[in-house]
Amino acid sequence: MPAADDRSRPRALPQALPYLAVLILSVVLIGSTLAIGARLDLTTSQLMRDPATTFMASPFIGFLSQIGIFVWAGTAAIALFAAASGVGPATRRLRALLAATGTLTLVLALDDLFLLHEAVLPMIGIPELVTFAGYGVACAAIALGFWREILACRRGLLLMAGLFLGASVGLDLIDPAGIDPYLWEDGAKLVGLVAWFVLHVDAARHAVRCGGEPCGAGCPVARLVARR
Repeated sequence: MPAADDRSRPRALPQALPYLAVLILSVVLIGSTLAIGARLDLTTSQLMRDPATTFMASPFIGFLSQIGIFVWAGTAAIALFAAASGVGPATRRLRALLAATGTLTLVLALDDLFLLHEAVLPMIGIPELVTFAGYGVACAAIALGFWREILACRRGLLLMAGLFLGASVGLDLIDPAGIDPYLWEDGAKLVGLVAWFVLHVDAARHAVRCGGEPCGAGCPVARLVARR
């Protein structure tokens, strides 16, 4: 009996890990919420209720902004899931690219949700331009490290995402007179976000299904194999 018990112990911890992860993540999130409230003198109600309910505003306030958060988060989730789920050496570099862009997208989602570059980071002495420069360095590092994989993906969607997201950043920095800044800046951002989302859906699909062999001539894995 003792020997059987010893054999069962190594299996117990892996089986318990998902439950431990739920508890630890929940405690960290709730603890962080309470710490932010104590730091900024915010009540528990203000931190945990929906903003529209807290301020008795229309539930459609910030409608497009909230849709953008969903698109950011969906893109990050799809990219990171594909990076972790794909198999086979043929998609190894493509999955690494998805891990990098998925992580960057998650950071950008948090920035967009909590106004990090506009409000939070300047409060601790980090100017908006420095944050934008950091994002630029991250994008350049990904581009230099994975340029073959990037060119193997749908370049039209990548170009579309880059142009519209870049236009949104430019309008934010320049703030030109004579136009509705919210319509043009946030409209351009949404178009860029949707293009970024579709690009990652397509790349993730191939990263997951094409580990054994490319699925066709239009497959980015096929293009990568052909260039080797």
